[in-house]
Amino acid sequence: MSTRGKYRLTKDLAERMGLDNVIVYEHESDLPVSVRSLKKQGGKIGGYYMHNGNIGIVLDNIPSYTRLQRVLLHEAIGHQGLDALFGDSYFKDEFNESLSVYALRMEIERQFVECSKNRCRRVFGRFGE
Repeated sequence: MSTRGKYRLTKDLAERMGLDNVIVYEHESDLPVSVRSLKKQGGKIGGYYMHNGNIGIVLDNIPSYTRLQRVLLHEAIGHQGLDALFGDSYFKDEFNESLSVYALRMEIERQFVECSKNRCRRVFGRFGE
């Protein structure tokens, strides 16, 4: 898909979601330095949310419309929505902690279901280290 096509899809999706705060970047190098500095080693930034309310999308790092939907939903609901709901309160920290514990449980369950007995011993043996 062309950059122009991705741009149009991004703006259309943001409009349908009622978001007027989406900034579209063509390349990750176009991002503000403050955002690029948060990048994890080896990772790519597909989107970000700033506490000033802006959501950023990096077109080069969005390979499909499905991925665009996931990234925009994550930023709009997972970050902006939780900030609007909880603000900087104790409940936000508690909610995030609960999500982390839940994610760990889901990962453990996924690993257990997908692995053979020998692999399970290797995978779950690491939790005791």
